[in-house]
Amino acid sequence: MPTIDYTQKEVVFRVAACGPAGAGKTTLLWQLHAGIPADERSELAIRPIGADQLISFDCAAPDLIPVGDYRAKLRLFTVPGRVADPAIWQRVMNDVDGVIFVADSQFERIGENADVLRALSGVQGALDGPMVFIYNKRDLPNRAPLEYLDHVVNSAEPRIPRFEGVMTEGTGAADALKALTKLLLERAAAEEEKQAAAERAAAAVEEAVSDSLHFAPPELPLVPVEERAGVEASPSPGNESPVSIDGGCLCGGVRYRLSGLPIEVFHSHAAHHTRGHGAPLVTWAAYAPRDFTVTLGCPGEYSSQGNIRTFCRECGTPLTFRKPDEDIVLIAAATLDSPELLTPVRHESSAEALPWPKIIDGLPRSL
Repeated sequence: MPTIDYTQKEVVFRVAACGPAGAGKTTLLWQLHAGIPADERSELAIRPIGADQLISFDCAAPDLIPVGDYRAKLRLFTVPGRVADPAIWQRVMNDVDGVIFVADSQFERIGENADVLRALSGVQGALDGPMVFIYNKRDLPNRAPLEYLDHVVNSAEPRIPRFEGVMTEGTGAADALKALTKLLLERAAAEEEKQAAAERAAAAVEEAVSDSLHFAPPELPLVPVEERAGVEASPSPGNESPVSIDGGCLCGGVRYRLSGLPIEVFHSHAAHHTRGHGAPLVTWAAYAPRDFTVTLGCPGEYSSQGNIRTFCRECGTPLTFRKPDEDIVLIAAATLDSPELLTPVRHESSAEALPWPKIIDGLPRSL
């Protein structure tokens, strides 16, 4: 399902360009990027992922098609060449919304197209959404007839939309992207209507049950914020926050206090975070350093590439992470006494996310 960015009022669809090595996936992204006005797209980003590279950029959907009050946005990406580690595709295609499959039209490479399709079918979620084909290299003399390509890679009914292409010239790239965008929007609209129907049915059942009971629920006393677990009132006057949140390590040797509410709470899938915790993702609460105070014990410090991590010297619990050029300290949210009081708002470095656990919370994601 697409990601909804409530702050930017955007519906973001993740689109993967797949196909054999040398079929034209990277050239497709270059051509699409060059054909979109600069104010409607991000810069092309190339970043390492395992032994391979991830190429990606964001752009407005063709023709700026709105989704209600929200604007449709695409996040296009590919891993060029032959992927060294098959697990890479499982990581980067976690919750992919649509696929542009770039097939090589040359007779001698038709079998490779089918091999890659079979491999993708084994990647969880990779081919669950809409897909279009681009039959690339239609300018070469050894190209196979369209009917033969359909027979090998596109024989299922109904046929998947396919376009003839010459990626070195950009032919077929924009048409394929527009067709896929239309399919993505139609699918999103159908899912939205399905969800709305389910909500209407649930509301009708709830109303019927309420009418049959004929009693009003008892009024429950409101619990002051300062009396909830992990949150206490601070009598400090002036500019200090009236709310503080406590936390600490597993053994209790280190305790800390956070003043006020966090700047942001988010999930990180970045390897330099997850490996430091030995966990598939880490949830951070961002605070200004002045709002973080150690009240018991003396945490240890570890510095790597200039980044400073703190931990309990006794039990090893990771506590904080801080970059030297940022005036923010990240607190490991799970070390709070009441972490359930905080609500994460996004996923960071989702391109590095492991295939487990599956991201289904609908929060915005960044690569």
